[in-house]
Amino acid sequence: MTFTSYAIHFHALGRLLVFFELVLLTILACHVILAAILYFENLAARPIRYYNYKSAGGRTLGSRSMPYTGLLILLFIVLHVKTFRSTDPTLIAEMVRHNLSKPLTGIYYIISLIALAIHTSHGFWSVCQSLGISGRRYEKLLQKSARTISVIGGILFILIPVLIMTWPGFLR
Repeated sequence: MTFTSYAIHFHALGRLLVFFELVLLTILACHVILAAILYFENLAARPIRYYNYKSAGGRTLGSRSMPYTGLLILLFIVLHVKTFRSTDPTLIAEMVRHNLSKPLTGIYYIISLIALAIHTSHGFWSVCQSLGISGRRYEKLLQKSARTISVIGGILFILIPVLIMTWPGFLR
């Protein structure tokens, strides 16, 4: 099966996998620290809250919810890694099927993946801005591209728990 084959090859990376995990952990820690600094700087810059929170100034659901979706994603990553990190790769498909067939776990994964899609919809666009790949000429295209990539990625990942919960033969 493709899923099990992927897990076996992934775990076969051995020390290289541990190295990549440490690099990703370092990047994640920097991201969380910088996000917290930015969040508190923004709070300090405007001590009086907005009276009207509509999309004034181009605010989107993604930009308004970054701290909250970020915290949910962080919790999701910790639980996901804790669940799957030390699993025998030959049993990974069985474990995924078992865990995600539980309605509460499946719904938790779906909610977390929706949060990830919302978070990355703003994140992709924000990265382009930070790299100077924006401006009036490309802004709408970049925003639509970021949303499209996030929605497509979100749907593809959400399909896994949805199919496991609705199709008993999935991943067999």
